[in-house]
Amino acid sequence: MVTSGKRDGVVVDAPRNASPRQQEELGAFARHCIHRIEKELGTHDRWAIRISTTASGYTSYVEVHHLGVMLEMSGTGADGELATLDAMVRVEQLLRERRG
Repeated sequence: MVTSGKRDGVVVDAPRNASPRQQEELGAFARHCIHRIEKELGTHDRWAIRISTTASGYTSYVEVHHLGVMLEMSGTGADGELATLDAMVRVEQLLRERRG
């Protein structure tokens, strides 16, 4: 995994075989998804996204840390962005359910 950097409590680990441009694009897409979720549901302490390649495509693991609670979901897709979107949709649903 290659870490594309930590900004504003967000860490994105991209696959080793991703080019620098792909790493940056995956990080930007993940941050866009986080911003959209936090705009509606409020900010969270820390986010960690790990994207890896699999035999059938990509898997993305998303962790959200807030007030001592950690939530984690995974998603799959044909590319890193689709896998991240799948995981983010699942995390968003879980956050909505916890919010009540």
